[in-house]
This record gives sequence, C-alpha cells and structure tokens, in this order.
Amino acid sequence: MVRGARQPQQPRSRLASRLTGTVEKPPRKRKSRTEFALKEIMSSGGAEDDIPQGERKTVTDFCYLLDKSKQLFNGLRDLPQYGQKQWQSYFGRTFDVYTKLWKFQQQHRQVLDNRYGLKRWQIGEIASKIGQLYYHYYLRTSETSYLNEAFSFYSAIRQRSYYSQVNKEDRYALPTFLETGR
Repeated sequence: MVRGARQPQQPRSRLASRLTGTVEKPPRKRKSRTEFALKEIMSSGGAEDDIPQGERKTVTDFCYLLDKSKQLFNGLRDLPQYGQKQWQSYFGRTFDVYTKLWKFQQQHRQVLDNRYGLKRWQIGEIASKIGQLYYHYYLRTSETSYLNEAFSFYSAIRQRSYYSQVNKEDRYALPTFLETGR
C-alpha cells in the first residue's frame, strides 16, 4: 500500500450506520414491465387457480426469456465500438437468448396467444431485434453472411406483415421506422 494513497471505502455495516445515526436503505428491487404484465394477465382471466400449472410455467418462462433478451440487447450499447474482444462473447450470449426466445414462442404460440396475449407485432419485434443483432455483428466483422441473415429477417418481417394490424394504442411501442401507413 502506498503511503498517502486513498484507501477504498468499505461498505458500512448496518450496525455502523446505526451508531453514526445515518440510515441506510436496502436496495429496492424494481419489478420489470414483463413481471408486472405477467401478474396482471394471469390474474385478469379470473382466479389464478383456473390456469393450469403447465401454461403458467410456459408464460413465466417466456417472460423470463423476454426480460433476459431485452437486458442483454440493451447491454450491447455499453460495449466499446472498437478494440477488445469481449464483445464477441456478449453477442454470443445475446444471440443464444434470442434464439431460445424465438423457438420458444414458435413452440408455445397457442398458450402465449391465449394466456399472455402475444400480438403479431411483438413477434415482429423479436424478429427485428434478431435482424439488428445480425446487422451489428456484420458491422463489427465485415462478414457478408451476417448481412444476408439480417436482410432475410427484415424481408420476412415485411412479407409476414407483422406490423400491419397494430392498434393505435400499441403504436407507441413500435420504432418509428417500422410504423405502417407512412
């Protein structure tokens, strides 16, 4: 230890905060939008006991994957544009979660439609994020196969008209470049 160097502060214990008179608040756990929506959707259809355990688990797993995918996707913004190879592992994890999410919603579409209220534009949003992942991977590596994959996802989004029947209430959730009718 260098003399005169500032030592990192240790976190105070609750006892120390009581002795000094300062009040330390425990970190507040924030509920995600998906968790809130899950609670609202599962309880709006009547008693929660009416929903079979398998369907409840399906919706819960979908919400977990959706939250995790959004968290990882948003974390990509914090990565440096150049240098460092850490971005490849982070992209890999994000690709994996979105792949699981995409397959999961395909396999359990009926349950998610009935119990979660999954809309076509939400499916399009997942496909759009996967296309964005491929495009940004192309920008970092210059491998044209990723550009082709991004194009195929965006082409499929347009062909399947995921955003064509969006209600006016749901439009706020759409990126402006994907809104229909403009």
